[in-house]
Amino acid sequence: MDWFNSLLTTVTTAVAQNSFGALAALFLVAMLTEVGMPFPFVIDGALLVASYENGLISFHVLFVIAALTLGRIVGATAIYWLSRYAGEKFIGWMARRFPKLKLPEKMAWLNAKLHRHAPLAVAAARLTPGLLTPSTVAAGCSGVTYYQLVLGIIMASVVADGALVIAGVVTRYGLTFLGFTPSAWEVLLALAAVIFLIWFGRWLWTRYRTRKKIAQKK
Repeated sequence: MDWFNSLLTTVTTAVAQNSFGALAALFLVAMLTEVGMPFPFVIDGALLVASYENGLISFHVLFVIAALTLGRIVGATAIYWLSRYAGEKFIGWMARRFPKLKLPEKMAWLNAKLHRHAPLAVAAARLTPGLLTPSTVAAGCSGVTYYQLVLGIIMASVVADGALVIAGVVTRYGLTFLGFTPSAWEVLLALAAVIFLIWFGRWLWTRYRTRKKIAQKK
């Protein structure tokens, strides 16, 4: 727990100072997330800290959002063009490399959706859990133009990042109204603990239901 606290303090300090290294790291995290490498709570935490410390409208928050959006576009660009020109071979490789993406099951549904109102469909798919990378692969395979993909990425970023920024601001003013003035990393630690408890409770419930079904079959 001490190690985790130290890590959160380092991250939030770097983001709060708006250092080039922090922005470069966020760019890299966003880019790698596009290709299926998850970084749980890093992007969410960075946006919450930036908005918690600097408010709703500030150059600091805009720099963080810009770094994340640019990273998403760069990562998605690589996936898009590989999908467009490598086709089935690339999809097969992605399915083997990242089986949790479940590309074969999601591709047919995504291909049908992306042919209608492509930018909105791309944005909606990216905001759906589990469809971030598959939506880019489907866009490349289904003939969605590159500018439509980029527009969809920007639209999804505005919605997702905007919600987190508003959450950070509301949290700050809400706690101040209640008479609390915790630091950003303390708030982030509390949110991480809540998310972990929700995830753990869901895992226990799923395990219980699975065991119950097995017992009923016997």
